[in-house]
Amino acid sequence: MLENPQDFVAAFRQAIAGLYQVFDLAAEQPYNPDDYDKPLCGVSSQFDRPDEFLQTLLDMMRIFFEPDPPGTLYLNANPCFLYEALSDKSIQLGYASILGDPGESFSSMLHEKIFPRLAELGYQQDTYASAYFAICRGHGQGGKIKFGDDLICESTMALRANISVDAAWEGLYSAIKEESPAFVQRNYVGLSFDQSLGNRLRVSIWLIIPVHRA
Repeated sequence: MLENPQDFVAAFRQAIAGLYQVFDLAAEQPYNPDDYDKPLCGVSSQFDRPDEFLQTLLDMMRIFFEPDPPGTLYLNANPCFLYEALSDKSIQLGYASILGDPGESFSSMLHEKIFPRLAELGYQQDTYASAYFAICRGHGQGGKIKFGDDLICESTMALRANISVDAAWEGLYSAIKEESPAFVQRNYVGLSFDQSLGNRLRVSIWLIIPVHRA
């Protein structure tokens, strides 16, 4: 029940305005300069693969708001890991969303689909500073997410992902001292449950790629 519908409308309006800016700031191509009114569908059309960017954005939101996170040091409920990777310098935001075959494991997807897809898109592994993997699964791949989930263990091992306990404490001390956080890991992983996937996995990825200007 919405006890304060107008407060809900105001908050939702702000959320849509924020998402509009996210699309506009990450755009890969300019909008038609002859059109002074850029609608929501127009701002999303500024991507080479708008449907794929939208899927990655939706999956990142799923990870951040997943009600049953697998632990505390993962991408789940920790958008700060993304915030801290961004400075005032220009970057390219790489993105991809890959759907696995029925019953396919994450490790198989990683080598058979994910790495080849990233290479196909021109994202070379030695060029990006941070990578964010939003892994969604259906009921046939283990169902709802559990604390210490086997899939989180498999994916973090395969990617050497997420921060260690020592790195977390180091980051906390840096925050207390008002210094830049000391998180140095390149890969971050989060899990979410999506019943529509059945016995498949879907992996959506954001890459933070520094832009080196001449």
